[in-house]
Amino acid sequence: MKYLIVKLGNNKFAFEIESVVEIIIPGVAGRDNADKIKSTNKITYRRNEADREKQIPVVDLSGFALKFPVSNIDDFKVVICEWDGKLFGLIVDDADEILKLAGDDIMPTSNITPEINGEIISGYVKEDRGNLYIISPGVILSLIKAS
Repeated sequence: MKYLIVKLGNNKFAFEIESVVEIIIPGVAGRDNADKIKSTNKITYRRNEADREKQIPVVDLSGFALKFPVSNIDDFKVVICEWDGKLFGLIVDDADEILKLAGDDIMPTSNITPEINGEIISGYVKEDRGNLYIISPGVILSLIKAS
């Protein structure tokens, strides 16, 4: 299965690529700027020219993924995801790598480091420079709905 790799500080997380719709750089190509996204927790989004623009919720992934969230920088990306027909955006430091993983590459969550919120992690992959944590967009969407 293929995964989009995103970064939050020194940590790396992965989402199944099928749930990713688009990666947006704020302020580029007529997109909402970083200040507007952060102040409203929404982004104006249109999937294609035939669709109407709509406001979709945006959350800082570090607030859900890390027990000690990294400070938001102004240079971030928004990963637009779709899960169960619902669109939402996730603020990440970077998102620029796709990785193919086999199911047996992914280890159970029993040995997650203390700074990672284990409730949203479905597994991890041990790498030379740390771990890559697998996140289900469905879990994130349920947390967005609850907040």
